Amino acid sequence: MSDGEIIAYGADGRPSFVLQNHGAGPELHLYAFDLLTLRGRDLVRETLEARRELSRTKVMPLLPDSIRYSESLDASPAELIEAVREQGFEGIVAKRRDSLAELLFAAASPILFTLQIQGSPSRHRLRVH
Repeated sequence: MSDGEIIAYGADGRPSFVLQNHGAGPELHLYAFDLLTLRGRDLVRETLEARRELSRTKVMPLLPDSIRYSESLDASPAELIEAVREQGFEGIVAKRRDSLAELLFAAASPILFTLQIQGSPSRHRLRVH
């Protein structure tokens, strides 16, 4: 079982939050960013880095091009916020690299962060791990 997000792209080739909410668009892709089980093996007690490595090496080679691996971005929060503003995206969703998936299911998860960037001109999103 994987965790990911469907991204809808508009006619201009840019992610469209409006189209995404309606499940429509000229082009749809699923970006996989986490793996919770693999062939019956529960991975929720493994770190995010370990789960992502299994996803990248064991699962992604078997999937069609419409399902893509969401790469990690190595940058400071300030750099990410600036990139979001420059590209006109809506915000950032991030997970701590050392996080255990079992904590994701807690009511107030300390490992999943969502940050909406003020002043972003559009409703686009950038997902960061």
